Amino acid sequence: MPSMVSLLKEYDLSPKKSWGQNFLNDKNALDRIVSACRLEANEHLVEIGSGLGALTERLIGEGRQLTAIERDRDLVPVLKDRFSDEEGVTVCEANALTYDYVSHSEKSQQKIKVIGNLPYHISAPLLFRFLECHRHLKSAHALLQKEVAHRLVAKPSTKEYGLLTVLFGRVAEIRLDTEVSKNCFIPAPKVDSSFISIVFKDEIDESIDDQLFIKFVKGAFHQRRKTLANSLGRQNFLPIEKSTLSLMKTEFSELLASRAETLDVDDFIMLFKWLVGQNR
Repeated sequence: MPSMVSLLKEYDLSPKKSWGQNFLNDKNALDRIVSACRLEANEHLVEIGSGLGALTERLIGEGRQLTAIERDRDLVPVLKDRFSDEEGVTVCEANALTYDYVSHSEKSQQKIKVIGNLPYHISAPLLFRFLECHRHLKSAHALLQKEVAHRLVAKPSTKEYGLLTVLFGRVAEIRLDTEVSKNCFIPAPKVDSSFISIVFKDEIDESIDDQLFIKFVKGAFHQRRKTLANSLGRQNFLPIEKSTLSLMKTEFSELLASRAETLDVDDFIMLFKWLVGQNR
């Protein structure tokens, strides 16, 4: 495996600070990441931000179909040069935020597995993109800023627990697989990273509208230091009639008098389904 230093030198490139490029350059970290992905034969993989191909070369094999997405047009030729002779590898110049994961899944006739080192500055929008497409994703394995990763696996009544925790908790099981030091990257970022696995559930409640549920949970966390009743009454993500909110306070007095951060995922689902029922 060529080092990132040698590849950068060979292709006369340097990381773009404005793009938040940090290339993983540690063999042990890469080994742990690949192990955490629990790769199977004949899977369809989409790698986000393939960069110079350090992870790409480890994902190839056993009949897997790999689409390597890279937005940086200076890096795309490098990937094509390195993997042009590899069967089952497609290099695609594309933006991970707008890539059509749904069509990819439908064309492949199977759910796809997404893997990547997510740029810190777009990690949240990418996570919401995964939520949008969750019915077509088998799993998503991502290297994230440590703080964001720990937020996804947080427990109720902790400061890390919030919107993303609840939204992913409804549709997936999440593993915190391994920690990756900032010193494993070129250049080294300011913070450490964590690698997580988001394994989407095969069966979820299809009666729940994804977008409405997102609006409801956003409203609940709108003023996280306030009680749930106050937060829901003063948000505009999902307008709730005053009469409905008043009845909600009566039906679920204890929950509505609590802060959103104290409710578990099942609590949010129960309240949301009740609210939808009132609006029918």
